[in-house]
Amino acid sequence: MPTAGIPLALGPVIRSLLADGYSTMSNARPDTATPAATAAKADNAATAPATTPDDTAMPTEIRFENRIWTCVLMATVGKPLAHCTSRAHAANALLAGLVAHASSYFTGRVLHRDVSPSNILFSRAPLAAPPPPPSAAAPMAFVLPPRLTALHGFLIDLDYAVEFPAAAAATGGEACSGAPYRTSTLPFMSIGILMAERHVYAHDLHSFLYVLIWVCCGGKAAHMLHTWSAGPMEYIANCKRGQMVNTRSFESLLRCFAFGGVEGGPGGEGGVAGMQRVARAWRDVLNWLDAGSVAGLYVVEQPSVGTVNWGLGKWEAFIRMRDILWQVMQDEGWVM
Repeated sequence: MPTAGIPLALGPVIRSLLADGYSTMSNARPDTATPAATAAKADNAATAPATTPDDTAMPTEIRFENRIWTCVLMATVGKPLAHCTSRAHAANALLAGLVAHASSYFTGRVLHRDVSPSNILFSRAPLAAPPPPPSAAAPMAFVLPPRLTALHGFLIDLDYAVEFPAAAAATGGEACSGAPYRTSTLPFMSIGILMAERHVYAHDLHSFLYVLIWVCCGGKAAHMLHTWSAGPMEYIANCKRGQMVNTRSFESLLRCFAFGGVEGGPGGEGGVAGMQRVARAWRDVLNWLDAGSVAGLYVVEQPSVGTVNWGLGKWEAFIRMRDILWQVMQDEGWVM
């Protein structure tokens, strides 16, 4: 059992003992042995059985190894969207996450599948420069909005991401991830994923809307979002569909938008109205987006046209969601 008071730096002490003649584990120094002891040791050696290289013996010398203590120091490069207390920071982080998600899908053929406030980060320092204009070879390469000089955020955590073949990411078709299980963070799962559909690009766009609502709702709306993460999957899907389809329920969520303790009422103050404007526009875009099956959509009942599902393309849906957010950022003075 270790006792108090024993020094930790024993290396110099051991080296000093070895220099004085303690080259073995024996407690007696070689030059203090008596003649009788030396003769007895020789007799024992003569009668002892011979040893082989396979015999295991205690080491007779103390060997030292040079060890290097290594530390890795990393600086913080971003703040999760969930921790943003400024509407300007949240809007910049959302725009960066939306653009990064589209870039990875349309140009890199990678679907993220886990859009959440913890996976979208804000950065005060610019992290990306505008790519070259689109060309005939890469018509969807230009994913940044016009006149944007840099992004102030990024998308992380590709643990659930999947890569598609080249043909799967084309705008004219749709491809499922093929995963036999649901992926995403529960409160931000699209209705289609909750209903056990295979994961497609449109499901992630739905998650961006849920992230926007989640981070903009303060303590006043905590009970209204409780159903997004409690209960069976089908129950959560039905609750979420009711809040998204029913305009009165949706507006109740928007009236609870808050940042830094500022409650958002009808019309809002200090940028609340801007975030509400984005949420309404994104909801409208997603209502027209074809996610591969009606079960994954909260299709709105319109008196004039009935149940609508006009099959807005994936690329067009992203462009509309990006542009409305970018327009609001310019109107509210949130561009960094």
